[in-house]
Amino acid sequence: MIVVRVLYTGRSDHTAIAWNLSLAWIPFVLALCISSRATADRTRGLAPIALLWLLFLPNAPYMVTDLKYVGQSDSVPVLYDVLLLSAAAWTGLLLGLTSVLLMHSTGRRYVSAARAWTLVVAVLALSSFGIYLGRIQRWNTWDVVSRPGSLFHAGWRGALHPFDHPRPFAMTILFTFFLVATYLVLYSFATRPQISFARLPAPDEAERERDGAHRPRLLLLITLAETGGAQSYVALLLPAVAKQFDVTVAAHGPGPLRDAARAAGVRYVPVEHLRRGINPFHDALGLVELVRLCRRERPEILHANSSKAGVLGRIAGVLTGVPIRIFTAHGWAFAAYRGLPGRLYLWADRFVRPLTTQVICVARLERELGIRARTCVPERSVVVHNAVDVGSFAAARETGGRPRIVSVGRFAYPKDYATLVEALARIDADYRASFVGEGPDRAAVAADVRRRVAGRVEFLGARRDVPELLAAADLFVLSSRSEGLPISVLEAMAAGLPVVATNVGGVSELVVDGETGFLVPPADPRALAEAVGRLLRDPHLRHRFGAAGRRRAERRFDVARFHEAHVRLYCQELELRGFAMPRQTPWPEPQPGSRQSEKRRLADHQQNEREPARQ
Repeated sequence: MIVVRVLYTGRSDHTAIAWNLSLAWIPFVLALCISSRATADRTRGLAPIALLWLLFLPNAPYMVTDLKYVGQSDSVPVLYDVLLLSAAAWTGLLLGLTSVLLMHSTGRRYVSAARAWTLVVAVLALSSFGIYLGRIQRWNTWDVVSRPGSLFHAGWRGALHPFDHPRPFAMTILFTFFLVATYLVLYSFATRPQISFARLPAPDEAERERDGAHRPRLLLLITLAETGGAQSYVALLLPAVAKQFDVTVAAHGPGPLRDAARAAGVRYVPVEHLRRGINPFHDALGLVELVRLCRRERPEILHANSSKAGVLGRIAGVLTGVPIRIFTAHGWAFAAYRGLPGRLYLWADRFVRPLTTQVICVARLERELGIRARTCVPERSVVVHNAVDVGSFAAARETGGRPRIVSVGRFAYPKDYATLVEALARIDADYRASFVGEGPDRAAVAADVRRRVAGRVEFLGARRDVPELLAAADLFVLSSRSEGLPISVLEAMAAGLPVVATNVGGVSELVVDGETGFLVPPADPRALAEAVGRLLRDPHLRHRFGAAGRRRAERRFDVARFHEAHVRLYCQELELRGFAMPRQTPWPEPQPGSRQSEKRRLADHQQNEREPARQ
């Protein structure tokens, strides 16, 4: 908002707000440091930090006084300055009072509740007087170093003779009442016994006590429960872990994943504020929900999937002491999005890297990309390819009529349906096409279809009979700009369909170009049209590619290997930390020769967790 104002007016009136906001963060960070390190034998060593906190604290609520500048400029609408200054004021106020709340909580460990409250009121009164010195007398915190004598004289004179100077006295009293009242509101929310962000079903504690020694607790976390590749991954994993682990699945909203959890006999917990898009409000509430969820479930293993759940879940796991925090990268979000969103995801993934026990990459190329981008490290990352239950897919048969093309995916970036529609419009051969899925871009894609290939493409929406739809098709097409290791391609291969796909992410680890299908460059409608047209005109080539794809899926990507890799990884991390193992582990234990290297890896990881700044 500050930048927009400067660009709009050509003047830098309110740029000082950015500096004031940076100062407002200082007491919050100092309070975090004190509250996290304060122990009975270390309080004296923290005294200098507490003094710094007290000196910088007035800078935070001081920003409320900037509201006096509302309406003083004729170059911008008054409402804009109201929003700008109000946002800055409340941000500073919340940072300051939250730091007081942290110090209040720390102080109650060593003094009585009454003394702690007395100290809170005294601190808020000193802050109010500091605000007067800053706003009226134009002193600031840095004057403690540059002009300590003059600052001390001004403060001492006002404190000894308050009635000789009624203005500072009145302002200090009024602002103290304001800060105390606001702090009481914040305190009431912070100490409220139940904050109902979402209704969490109570777990069966009797069953947990009975089986807890043999069934480690596993929390499978994903952003949304809708139809998608990451959701299919979690659903496919459930049958292997449901009998050996005490499993809870958490996601936002209803969807097929909720039904899969119920079918597997595991708990499903809806997370209200966990959303896909970047939204500071929902993300903060989502983090609170996940912290509450982890405290309630007390899992030994938190396995997060998808970017948003991966970042917030690992932070919540650290805050609640979850010992094993695993993240599956189904395709790095920083590679899928350009500009600011991509950079934000990159910074977020780098930030939580030291908090991660293991990163599972669904493709070899995805692991290499993560290592280059420093979002994972070689010693704490593994490749476990996605899988498909080949036996549950009937092999497709030639229909004898017009060849049918099928594409399954969400109508949203990075699925590039615009390129697919343009490619279909270039094809002269006869065909029918079915688009399976939902998403925010469906209306735009439908309008493009009506304009360019009317009568040839049908929209089937989100379906639960995808195996049957694949069995009735002749060719599968994927036109994404970015992918991890798409399960939709695996399902098409299991159904015996030839695949035409863009060569992105780990697609080349699935589709062998010229053997099970064709790989084309992304965002290239001409190359896509040529590959699809060639298969449409040659039924024998379709049959040969499809049969080879099904054999490859059976040999390389069947579900048994997928299940074994995940359970083995869980058991390995549990054993390294001395936790109870699952009651039944159908796969052999790791070889003794690898134990020492794994223990060294665990020691290195624990050291990294203690010193995250070095990461």
